[in-house]
Amino acid sequence: MGHRVLCVDNDEARVKTLREGGVPIYEDHLPALLAKHRGSAVDFTTDLGSAVESSEAIFIAVGTPQGDTGAADLSYVEAVVSEIARHIHNYKVIVEKSTVPVYTNEWISRVLHRHGVDPENFDVVSNPEFLREGTAIIDLPHRGGRRQRALRQSAAARL
Repeated sequence: MGHRVLCVDNDEARVKTLREGGVPIYEDHLPALLAKHRGSAVDFTTDLGSAVESSEAIFIAVGTPQGDTGAADLSYVEAVVSEIARHIHNYKVIVEKSTVPVYTNEWISRVLHRHGVDPENFDVVSNPEFLREGTAIIDLPHRGGRRQRALRQSAAARL
């Protein structure tokens, strides 16, 4: 599709495994895809700041475990958004991909504002699509035309 993908994880061992050709998660067809694109269209890092600075679109895909009340615990989302905020110096599209409550994109915008990010330097869009674990590679092209909805044309153009 012509995109360059930089995957960020805070687990150094996982990133090392991925860089060396291992695939520490189960997903049909993923090992072959990574082998084909690793180093050219796909790379892995633990350096979130550098990744943010070199990216146009940033997908947030972190765990959102259920809290004691049954609501999604957004602490991992908030932590990564706070770190992203420190490295936004030009326009970015931030895509929340985690399983989160409705209006989380507005909450993410408020977190970015709280960290001093100029509202003209970002848009937050939601991609609530669920891909089944183990069959996501096969399911992705057959997702029925669903797309992210963006408020501004600048965001839509990058996605």
